[in-house]
Amino acid sequence: MNSYDNFKDRTPMWTPVYTRFPDKRFTTGCWGVLCGLASSRSHESFATRFAVAKRAYQVYLIGSDYTFFAQFKTAGPRNFDSFDRSWKGSPAVRGMYRCDTFIADAFDATSSAGILGTRFRQSENFRDDWERKVSGLLSGVITPVAVFEKLRNF
Repeated sequence: MNSYDNFKDRTPMWTPVYTRFPDKRFTTGCWGVLCGLASSRSHESFATRFAVAKRAYQVYLIGSDYTFFAQFKTAGPRNFDSFDRSWKGSPAVRGMYRCDTFIADAFDATSSAGILGTRFRQSENFRDDWERKVSGLLSGVITPVAVFEKLRNF
């Protein structure tokens, strides 16, 4: 085991990254542990900056585990989005992330073509540049440094 102080003394800290979020762009979606039809009360609309935070909090509520690998499993809420009354829904799914894939997943929640698919949210005021940037977070070789550099250039 390595203490935080020991790690901090041996490792130079990265400079903070301040992402430039698009103005007047909102993302509608389910940000809780239980998600229903898109027309249900489980869906709310937030500005992009807050939608990223809401997705991170949603993963926290659902639960996730750490992995050393770039492959990850997206956390998903319990879903009951069917008009078929006999369908009991699907259970929530714990995520499995590394620091960079967790951040990429949180940003991806604001993309209309993200990992969670449009059944959880839809983007309003579509902006091509934001969509390209977000989709680029998980393209190429996924490493903490690569995601950090991409976010720095948002």
